[in-house]
Amino acid sequence: MTDMKKIRFWWIFRRGKKKYLFPSTVCICGVGTIVFVAILNVFSAVTRSYNGPPQNSILNTTRLMTDVRKMTSPRVRPTQIKRETSNVILDIDDGPEAAYMIHDFPDTDRNAQSGQLPETDTFYVDDYDKVDENSQKSHERGKLQKISKGAAKRLPKALIIGVRRCGTRALLTFLRVHPDIRAPGPEVHFFDKHYHKGLEWYRKQMPTTLSSQLTIEKTPSYYVIKGVPEKVHRMAKHIKLIVVVRDPVSRALSDYVQLASKHSDIETFEELAFLNNATGLVDTSWSVLCNGVYSKSLVRWLQYFSLNQFHFVSGERLVADPAGEIAKVQDFLGLKRMITSKHLYFNKTRGFPCVKKHERHGKPRCVGINGARHYPTVAPRLLKRLRDFYRPFNKRFYEITGEDFGWDDNK
Repeated sequence: MTDMKKIRFWWIFRRGKKKYLFPSTVCICGVGTIVFVAILNVFSAVTRSYNGPPQNSILNTTRLMTDVRKMTSPRVRPTQIKRETSNVILDIDDGPEAAYMIHDFPDTDRNAQSGQLPETDTFYVDDYDKVDENSQKSHERGKLQKISKGAAKRLPKALIIGVRRCGTRALLTFLRVHPDIRAPGPEVHFFDKHYHKGLEWYRKQMPTTLSSQLTIEKTPSYYVIKGVPEKVHRMAKHIKLIVVVRDPVSRALSDYVQLASKHSDIETFEELAFLNNATGLVDTSWSVLCNGVYSKSLVRWLQYFSLNQFHFVSGERLVADPAGEIAKVQDFLGLKRMITSKHLYFNKTRGFPCVKKHERHGKPRCVGINGARHYPTVAPRLLKRLRDFYRPFNKRFYEITGEDFGWDDNK
């Protein structure tokens, strides 16, 4: 009887009885679906060792494709890939002044030398890549540099606050040679122009650093602008402050030369510096001259910071003995003396020290223009009048700092 029923079922199915076609099709599709799901589960189990546990799906194909791209990227070492590297912050250096330097971190990857994977998730990028939040632009230079998961953008622990045309840019260029010093490329001008944007904006302007590195920011206008000391104190009352100073008369002439290079219709130095050339009455309202009254600005800063938080760099000695001045700065910052005379040389064409060419790449790093700018011609009696004007302020500055910079000697 059972055999007859089977024969009748298949006979009806083959004869195309419509009322039996739909149940039969559903049965066949159900069996096929079960087989297909079983195959996917087997494939998922095989790939699980590569990707880890699947997330919210039978097979996380998106994650698989992402990891495959990472493994095949020519800019990444496959042996260093581990999961969840998307949270790694890249160590970058902004600005043209810093792009030529290579910073080595010999103590951060001892396991890599022995062929073992480090405990933290790491990967490598080109040292000369400038990476922002939305893009990666390759400059096709440099070597591979290790970037650690512990890197982050941090507020500066030291500021170069002034003074304009005294050698602040040269000082920072020399300091960049130190592997434990990092600085943003352009002047940020946070405390004098962008303070309303907040500390979080300021922090984002900083380069990414390791916890062992020191972030320095340079904006020479900070020293002379009222209100800046209080703002800096609100951010970090124990911050270290570096001030570069030089003979105020030479500084004023240099400042004027830079202004004249940008404004061809500018008046002569004598016309701007003196209210009356015959009497030699100095125009104390001209900012170029006011910026050289160092003692007045320093008194304002000392209302918020102690004198031991300041380090004063002689602009003259920075040219004559750059290694000696840089050594003092490294001591002040609490860093090992790694910048020495072997890193610097004197460029006769520019009349200024330069950073030597890196042994493996790059070009010598020099500050300023090709060739020295010539100071404007000023009558000797007017120059003497300027020196007489600055002499009491210089004396007061020497008394406060406890150092004689020798600007009034034999002049």
